Amino acid sequence: MNNKLGYFLLIILLFSLSGCSIADSVDSKPSDIVTNIAVFDQKGASAEGMQSPMLMGECLFYRTGDWNKDSGKWSNIAIYRKSGNDMDAMEIASLENKELIYFTADKVLNLYYIYYEYNEPISTQTQTQLFIKKESSEGNIIYDIPLPQEAAEQLLEDIEQTGYIRQGTVNSSGELIVRSAAGNLYLFNEKGVFLCIGSDGWNAEKYQGADIGLANAGEDGVFLYLSINNEILLRKINMVDASLSAESKLQFDTNASLNVYSGFNEGILVSDSDSLWTLDPVESSVHMLLGWGDSGVGLKNYNVDDISILGDGRLYVMVSRQNGQGIELVYIEKKDISEITEKQTIVIGSYEHISQGESSRLAIMAEDFNRYNSQYQIEIRYYDSSQDLYMELLKGEGPDGFHLMNSSILAAKGVLEDLSPYFAESQVIHETDLIPSVRNACSKGGNIYCLFTQFRIHGLITAQENTDNGSWTPEEYLDLGERNPEALLMPQINSLMVMEYALSADMNHFLNWENRECSFDTERFINLLNSIRQVTDGKQSADYAEWSTEACQWLHDGKTLTERFWIGDVRRYVEYRDAYEDFASFAGYPNSSDVVYYCFEPDYVLAINSASENKDGAWAFMEYLLSETYQSSIQTDSITDHFPVRQDAFDAYITRQFNEWERRSENPPGRDMNSVTKEVWQEYPKVSAADKESLLYMAENAYWDDTYTSILAIIYEETGSFWAGDKTAEDTAEIIQNRVQLYLDEM
Repeated sequence: MNNKLGYFLLIILLFSLSGCSIADSVDSKPSDIVTNIAVFDQKGASAEGMQSPMLMGECLFYRTGDWNKDSGKWSNIAIYRKSGNDMDAMEIASLENKELIYFTADKVLNLYYIYYEYNEPISTQTQTQLFIKKESSEGNIIYDIPLPQEAAEQLLEDIEQTGYIRQGTVNSSGELIVRSAAGNLYLFNEKGVFLCIGSDGWNAEKYQGADIGLANAGEDGVFLYLSINNEILLRKINMVDASLSAESKLQFDTNASLNVYSGFNEGILVSDSDSLWTLDPVESSVHMLLGWGDSGVGLKNYNVDDISILGDGRLYVMVSRQNGQGIELVYIEKKDISEITEKQTIVIGSYEHISQGESSRLAIMAEDFNRYNSQYQIEIRYYDSSQDLYMELLKGEGPDGFHLMNSSILAAKGVLEDLSPYFAESQVIHETDLIPSVRNACSKGGNIYCLFTQFRIHGLITAQENTDNGSWTPEEYLDLGERNPEALLMPQINSLMVMEYALSADMNHFLNWENRECSFDTERFINLLNSIRQVTDGKQSADYAEWSTEACQWLHDGKTLTERFWIGDVRRYVEYRDAYEDFASFAGYPNSSDVVYYCFEPDYVLAINSASENKDGAWAFMEYLLSETYQSSIQTDSITDHFPVRQDAFDAYITRQFNEWERRSENPPGRDMNSVTKEVWQEYPKVSAADKESLLYMAENAYWDDTYTSILAIIYEETGSFWAGDKTAEDTAEIIQNRVQLYLDEM
């Protein structure tokens, strides 16, 4: 095998095909070795409507089409090619009145596909003629010939059994090999003539759960691979009679699953969640190319969907986020270490559970930033608790930026940097670019002290007659429970939760934060405490398993009176809308201001340490997270679970989601779990302009204020004796008044 990418390698190692562990042969990295830098295609590629994406050379190939359940046919089937950094994809094949069975491409971008023509759905046809077609990269037909009936029948039987073709590839001689998910191999010569049918030869029961497929090693041939646990088994395919070579086993020192890709003349590519190797099945050698988490690469928290090695040694990689959003196309190129500018490290503190570590959303955001920014490198420092982090900050120490939960103390102590001047000078984001309700949520006294990058919305669902267009006072909320003593005010009922629902949106009635005054010893607060105990005394929470399957019926029948909802996308909104039909309302939380009060559930709330010497770097991280590019990437698919905070990204996302939902409701695409029967996997209910307005209204009327977190903690603590019957409401209110006032005085 020639031209082995030796100049591209981080680590080089050799071992026999008999099963040597990779870890046994690791060499130390030479000091003068070249390293790898990921260069992202900023335009990426939307996954909407994209089916079976694959890379070949510097091109992305994929198919599109619409499944119509009424006709039992796919329509508008087409194959597209996107070349490198081209913004638009080119349609290279249109299959009108044809069903596409499988497609692939070769190294010179010739297109190969198997199809049939139909007049009736395939499930009703007694005989179907399959064709194999080859077109040049310019669109010229090289051959278009029928498959022998025996081969066609067997292939259709495989599809009937398993639902799809597993994989295909073209060897260096232009011969095509296709493998079905049933384990059968179909061989065609360079002219498209069918040669024979073979089998992968592996016992499916013995290797249950294994990944089996084809790996193209260029001039060294096409190999069947089986990946299971930390092992890869290889068998070379004889293109004359589909016979297989003896089995070779390679064992990798990893606990992660192994993925295999075609490397063509560079061998076979093997990847786990940490590293990428090239494997030479002839020379029995493995070369480590890179670590996915290496500085400058930063792909550890991504799914690697396909890899192509380009002629100049660069890698062209198709990746997707682990949450299932759209794909991105990445170039990874070699750089001499002397060419790489050393970055300044910016530390971001988090008290997130350490077990999440590198897979946390915050770590992924840092990873995104580190790929693009040439000046700063984000490092996440994990603390055991928020208290540990805050104690450092209050001493004038700690990280440059941090994950924030309670801003009240830190703002009062001068720990939080005012972000308003940074917004004013930024060329990327101005505070007016934020959704107004988000900007208000992050502001105190006219200054912005924190930010969050994405959010969900939550509130209460209740029968429409229970609220005035979603607005109600704490007294009205509790009165609902008092008037319906046989019902549960909420499914999982307890005094603290009822208190949270009743008071959290109305705390400003009892607190004057600016003047550091409180009024918890009032008749109103005492009455609220008594009402909360009345609606919870003797009540037992619903059995969750029973309630969860009948939630909407319980609400409809009055067995429960309210339920909390969370919405971060159109799918969730429609699910709630359809489940509760017209009898229920998306109500806000009770408050005394005659406004509908929904709540934000931020993703991460970030702030800058006013004592940091690296404020510009911390702001660069936040600025990146608020950029149009990043905010738009939060929602690259039509179905996700968080909204962006930029107004333009939010508006575009909502419009895109509703347009896509309307399209799918008109013509559900289905999911071809079975390419023959075309079983439709999901129906899409219709949405309207009123639904869109309802969702926008929630965002416009959402609030978030962590100011009261510490106050509520005091109230929760001191009401314990009252719920138990050991103290009166009056005594409890007085104790709360004294403790909260002392807290305010100390601040």
